[in-house]
Amino acid sequence: MRALLGIAILVTAAGCAATSANCGHEPVSAHNQPESTALPTDAFRRHHAEIIEHLGHIDVMAVALRGQSPEEQRRTMQRAVTFLKEHIAAHAADEERVLYPVVQRESGPSSQLTAVPIHEHRIIEHLIATLDKEASEPTPDAAAFALTAHHLTGLLLGHFEIEEQVLLPVLDKSMTPEQFQQEVADKMPH
Repeated sequence: MRALLGIAILVTAAGCAATSANCGHEPVSAHNQPESTALPTDAFRRHHAEIIEHLGHIDVMAVALRGQSPEEQRRTMQRAVTFLKEHIAAHAADEERVLYPVVQRESGPSSQLTAVPIHEHRIIEHLIATLDKEASEPTPDAAAFALTAHHLTGLLLGHFEIEEQVLLPVLDKSMTPEQFQQEVADKMPH
């Protein structure tokens, strides 16, 4: 699993660097724009910020496992896994179903902008499944769970960075806020 995660991080970094160089666009973020400049993807970026806040809670829960009884550990692990399944996995599925096809369309037929994020989704799925399996063990390994949870949150932070710095700028340049709302936001429940 460490090798898989290491490869994902390298692929992410290389993909982001290569994609940024090939796209010819400046990174755009809701955080570095003047207040008067609204981006079509601002609401999506705010949703990512909310998810990132919850990922911080997952990290806190993972650290807290050390001082908990085995029963408390199982409950904490299950709570974390439930959040990851219901919010992270669902969000990733929505991105592949709605967001990434629009990015592909807007970036051109030969674009590979979404290849790395889609691959990251497979790794994210694998890590969530690993956490779920560990949480379901009769005697779960809290240290292994915590380490995997930390790896997952790190990967997710990097993944969001790629989306916000590479993918979303394509839509910010090619769509109006109304188009983005209609074609993406309204179709993504998570």
